[in-house]
Amino acid sequence: MQYPLDIERIRDVLPESYERFWDTVMSLTTFAVDLQMEKAIGPKKNRVGVFGPYTPEGRGMLDVIGKVVCKNNYVAVTGYGAYIPNKCNECVPSKEYFPPVVDDVVMKFKIPDYVRFQHFPRLVSKAVNVLESVRTQGNEAEGCFRFGIPMLGIIIDSRVGKSDKGLCNYIMDYTAYEECMCPEKELCLYRDLKPKCPFYDFVNVPWAIKQLFMTKLNRLVALDESSKLDVVVTEYMTSKMTKPLSWEKWTSQP
Repeated sequence: MQYPLDIERIRDVLPESYERFWDTVMSLTTFAVDLQMEKAIGPKKNRVGVFGPYTPEGRGMLDVIGKVVCKNNYVAVTGYGAYIPNKCNECVPSKEYFPPVVDDVVMKFKIPDYVRFQHFPRLVSKAVNVLESVRTQGNEAEGCFRFGIPMLGIIIDSRVGKSDKGLCNYIMDYTAYEECMCPEKELCLYRDLKPKCPFYDFVNVPWAIKQLFMTKLNRLVALDESSKLDVVVTEYMTSKMTKPLSWEKWTSQP
């Protein structure tokens, strides 16, 4: 005799097994999707996730970043489509490489969006995350951190770089951007000393997400205008290091 799968019953009997069950289902689903994507748009090592808000302005930034990634001979993967080298001016709809079975699995097993978005980054080798109006890209950042996928976080505000007076000692001021060089979340100076910091004062990225970039693997940068996205993303895509050489001098609290 067959019994219907009762997800809520699992929660009632073994609450701690709920997340494990979802993770198992999503791991199998992600594996199947990865095989499909490899055939349609190329191997994972050449795929870069581009995450951010789907507001009109946010979508525009994602398109710009996607094309920059593409011009550097990587496949830019968003939630709505992909930019493929040699076809950088057109976005391939996600339905062409994302099998519909994914939506069926999510619905059948009642998998919440935060779990799905945490697993999505497993389909790419690195990521660029626009951290303005943080929505589901926050879950994607959590997924990158959880599964060890390097990521570049970006904010844009016209006040960036206008004055270094009172600037946090961990903020490195480059020509094209400012970067947080704090190596560990416990060393962040803002919570106690409140120095000037673009990631608090200009675009206040939620602390739960901001701290995920305070590692040697990940980077967090601030730009004063979107026209500099090309420079910053290209530098990130072409550099073999996850942080600039200057990182080493910031490995202890100033």
